[in-house]
Amino acid sequence: MNKFDLEQQYQLYLKRVALNEKAMHPEQTKQLRQTFMGACGVMLMLLREDLAELEEKEAIEKLESMTDQVREYFVKVTFPGIGNIEIPKDRADQIRNLQKKIRDQRGN
Repeated sequence: MNKFDLEQQYQLYLKRVALNEKAMHPEQTKQLRQTFMGACGVMLMLLREDLAELEEKEAIEKLESMTDQVREYFVKVTFPGIGNIEIPKDRADQIRNLQKKIRDQRGN
């Protein structure tokens, strides 16, 4: 796998969030792909132009803050039925298991 191929990252994203393009309406697929690629573009510009201008320590803090924001979004917004739980950053497996548990509970 080429980690720097955005199409491969998009396919990996679909797997992580348990989405299947074949089961989606064509317009939904188009919008999701546009959103993903748009978000990638914004992040690349942010990393290349803005984060690169900061001192290393501040850049790391900003990157960690953005990572925390994404993690919090997926926990609080994507899975609103689970309440306020804290998942350590280094516990990606816990998040995947939690996603599976929620899907199983919802019968998906």
